[in-house]
Amino acid sequence: MPILYRGEVNTEDKIKSFFYLDDVLFDPYLVKYTIYEPEDEVPYTRIQFSPMKDQIEKDALYYDIGHFYADWTVGNSAKVGLYKIIWIFKVNIDSEYCSKASTFNIVRDLNEACEAIHPPSGHGVPDVGTGTGGEQCGTCSCQGNNGLIRDHYGRIINF
Repeated sequence: MPILYRGEVNTEDKIKSFFYLDDVLFDPYLVKYTIYEPEDEVPYTRIQFSPMKDQIEKDALYYDIGHFYADWTVGNSAKVGLYKIIWIFKVNIDSEYCSKASTFNIVRDLNEACEAIHPPSGHGVPDVGTGTGGEQCGTCSCQGNNGLIRDHYGRIINF
């Protein structure tokens, strides 16, 4: 499953699709895509998607025979989590529309401010991180004040 960071430009080896006809790569008459972002505020708590307004039925970029990819740069404020892309294509001019779906992840760079929802601080309110990953910021538990270390997704990785 492809992984992209916020601000990253998609390339032909990340969010891509291959098209086969009788087990041979071929170029469909038409290839478009729609990217769906997660609706949840906390990554991976529930998997529901909504289409991104600027990524509905966009023309895919051609790379090689049967190999197309999404023309997209991940926004700097994109939600962290699981995304879905639906490829819409026509085999030839007279054929019906077909579709296929795949998923990919958007993750944060560990140098970005931590956005994970942390365990309660003792005041009955969850701590929301404001420091950078990997430092003891005093206001978040990305690493340090309570010994938790989190991955790119904001998940605790040391139990």
